[in-house]
Amino acid sequence: MAKVNNRLDEFGFDVIDTNVKKIHPSGQITLGKEFAGQFIQIEKLASGQVLLTPVDVIPKHHETFYTKEAKQQLAEYNEFEKSHKPKRTSMADLRKKVAAKRNG
Repeated sequence: MAKVNNRLDEFGFDVIDTNVKKIHPSGQITLGKEFAGQFIQIEKLASGQVLLTPVDVIPKHHETFYTKEAKQQLAEYNEFEKSHKPKRTSMADLRKKVAAKRNG
């Protein structure tokens, strides 16, 4: 494995480590244990280079939590929470209020 350090790539990022690996006949390569279990995005560039980028995968049913609107609502709630500290709840008083609304 050849290693090259202390240089910038074509985009101006520091190159931490460069390795030369042979691709298995099945098309697989081993990246090492530090990448085990991670998802990566694979981009084939017009230059012939292959760019691997670690990514986070969001399940479809969680996408709504990552919308601009959801982030705004969370930010608004966080501001509200700063000025509205929780108070101790009397269960007896709460039951009376609920009963009054039901009977009311």
